[in-house]
Amino acid sequence: VRWKHAMHLLRLLMTGAATLRECHVPVHVGDRRDQLLAVKRGELSWEKVDAWRQELHRDFEQALTETKLPERPDYEAANALLVEARASTVRCKVPTKKDRRLLEAISDNDEFTKTIATWAENALKVRFDKIVAIEALGLPYGGALAGKFDKGVIILRKAEGLLDEDADCFLMGEEFRDHSGKTKQFRLLKETVKAGDTVILVDEHADTCAQLVAAAKIVIVCGATVGMICLRSASGEAQHKLQHSTCPFKHVLIANPNISPTHRIAQWDREIGSFWNDAMTR
Repeated sequence: VRWKHAMHLLRLLMTGAATLRECHVPVHVGDRRDQLLAVKRGELSWEKVDAWRQELHRDFEQALTETKLPERPDYEAANALLVEARASTVRCKVPTKKDRRLLEAISDNDEFTKTIATWAENALKVRFDKIVAIEALGLPYGGALAGKFDKGVIILRKAEGLLDEDADCFLMGEEFRDHSGKTKQFRLLKETVKAGDTVILVDEHADTCAQLVAAAKIVIVCGATVGMICLRSASGEAQHKLQHSTCPFKHVLIANPNISPTHRIAQWDREIGSFWNDAMTR
């Protein structure tokens, strides 16, 4: 029995009956949440789950006979609404700074190829097992670098939108503040990074290094080692912190074709100092 599928069948029967009665689609399952999660975990017998299913089917059929919903949706009104919503998005959407930076970087084939080649050349000096790409701008770069070495790529995602019912699948990192001051948190799918692994962290840009530190922490909590971090670019503040060992990385590689060639690649060898020891104990 695929218990997750059984759980969703029960949830949809509840939602369907509630929609028929209330004339809107409810999002939350209320006090049935714990029961549904117990089904998903396989804690109820099949006989109990099937009996519950039959009860919900009967309730659904009863709701169908009592519903005040029309026989036919207003397809024309729905279609007009969707067309207008899509058109207004196209008319009004202004690309963010991040959107423009990513599009410019990955659409310039020469620049993208040179960045990956620079990283790949230096990554040969580090014995590593996996590449961890930081959402979102690090994903295309991390995937390209992983392809160079036939290595696995792990996506380190932001925790926004994480469903409560799936939270047990993820290891949650410490909260951090990004360059805009917003509080963020990373999530990592359990067992993807294991004790003894050496990983390369990949991101497109560093502003304050807070995101890099949070990423490194969740990797090290897994028992793995950060062998190198690859960035396409970094702010002056980030470069200063990296140069003065205020981030826990022995090898940092920045490849930025937009700055002078003499400073295009900066690699610093630094031991993990008191900053990292203090950060790990907070």
